[in-house]
Amino acid sequence: RYWRVKGGSGVTEVTVDKGNTTHLDAYTDAVFDYVDTKTISDNLSPGEHLVEIRLSDKVSHNNTGNFFQLHEILSAGD
Repeated sequence: RYWRVKGGSGVTEVTVDKGNTTHLDAYTDAVFDYVDTKTISDNLSPGEHLVEIRLSDKVSHNNTGNFFQLHEILSAGD
């Protein structure tokens, strides 16, 4: 889960176990900031996994900032 804000927000690149990269864009044009949830990877086997998070140099919506606030990483399983 991560925080989405109106301006000055950035984009992160997230991978699990060196797999495909998922981009999380913290920008929103909503009136209020909010927490968003995104599935990065599913169908993982039980055990340890490597999660890599990198603040990207990419921007969206003509932002000038790179603010990104990660709230938590959630895991579910049997």
